[in-house]
Amino acid sequence: MRSLTPPAAAASVSDHPAGPPEARRYELRCAHGVSSALLLPSGGSLGDQVVRDLLLARHHSAWRCRCQPTMDGSLQGLVA
Repeated sequence: MRSLTPPAAAASVSDHPAGPPEARRYELRCAHGVSSALLLPSGGSLGDQVVRDLLLARHHSAWRCRCQPTMDGSLQGLVA
């Protein structure tokens, strides 16, 4: 029987050591592959939820999966 629950993916956010202090690296990894994004500071700011949604859409498009992340660190609790 096929499960109705999508597989889990691990996601994390960390400071980017080579960038300015506000630079953050987002990573989403599942059994299908790994996607990452680097958010550099600019005139405006994107919230973690916006970055999460953009990275998730990019990951699904690239790897053709529907895994749902379990976030840790500052992204905890953002899974809808």
